[in-house]
Amino acid sequence: MRRLFFHDPREFNELADLVVSVALPGFTKSLHVGLNLGGGDYYKFESGGSEMLFVHNDPDHADVYVPEYAAYLYSLYIHRGDPALLDMASTALEKIGISCVAGHG
Repeated sequence: MRRLFFHDPREFNELADLVVSVALPGFTKSLHVGLNLGGGDYYKFESGGSEMLFVHNDPDHADVYVPEYAAYLYSLYIHRGDPALLDMASTALEKIGISCVAGHG
C-alpha cells in the first residue's frame, strides 16, 4: 500500500488539521478510536467515494506501523479512492513547507 510519511514537529491533531485543510479541500475530517482501521486513534478524511486515513506510525499502533519508516511519526494512505490523491496531497503540503515522503507499507 502506498503512503505518505511525515516527519514533522507538530502534534498529531494539528498536523491532521493542516493536511485536510491544505491538501484535501472539500474533505471532511473525523477522529476515530479503534483497532480495526488505523490502529488506535486515527483521522478519516472523506469526500464522495474517497476515504483517506491519517495514522500514527509507531509500534504502539502495530496494525499500521511500517518499521522501515520508523523515523516518520505519521502516515496518510488511501483506504478507498483515486491513488493520485496522494500525489496531489504531497504537492500541496510541500508548498507550505510540510515535508512528506512517499513509500509503501
